[in-house]
Amino acid sequence: MKELNFILPVSQMSRLQFLTGDFKGDETVWLPQNLGTMRFEALWAGSWEPCDRYLHMTHFADNRAAGACDSVHFMATYDLRKKQYVLHIFSSSAPDVEVLTGDFQDDALVLVSQPCETPFGVERHRLRLTPSAAGFDLFCERQELDEWVPYCECAYHTTDLATRTRPLREWPPKGFS
Repeated sequence: MKELNFILPVSQMSRLQFLTGDFKGDETVWLPQNLGTMRFEALWAGSWEPCDRYLHMTHFADNRAAGACDSVHFMATYDLRKKQYVLHIFSSSAPDVEVLTGDFQDDALVLVSQPCETPFGVERHRLRLTPSAAGFDLFCERQELDEWVPYCECAYHTTDLATRTRPLREWPPKGFS
């Protein structure tokens, strides 16, 4: 495998290790157009694909009280030619694949999307993923005119250190309420 290191972004991808494992958190979403705020339990699982070229992450939120259930799949990699991280987001609540690009600013991975179709119209997002002692913090903003406004946030904490590299096929974890 050592021969492939010249084409695989090994050192860059290793910086994403904090996103692997099983996490749980209480997520807050500020809906656009003054439609209110939602709070619910969210689950996250992240694991490497076999060659460590991509990080696959899954987010699941079950807010049936508000009539919402969302499953989101993320594929993250590093583009050596463009010298930036690339994140593809596939959401059960959005018609298009969202593509974000960016890099680390201090300890946080900061990614900005291209305009994409969402249930609320065409939007741009800025996502910040920051490692923490308990897991990681997610903070996402939505662009409205020329300013960024909060869209969602969640402080994810590790649910089981022994399962940090468990395959995603065991998702969602047992005991999710």
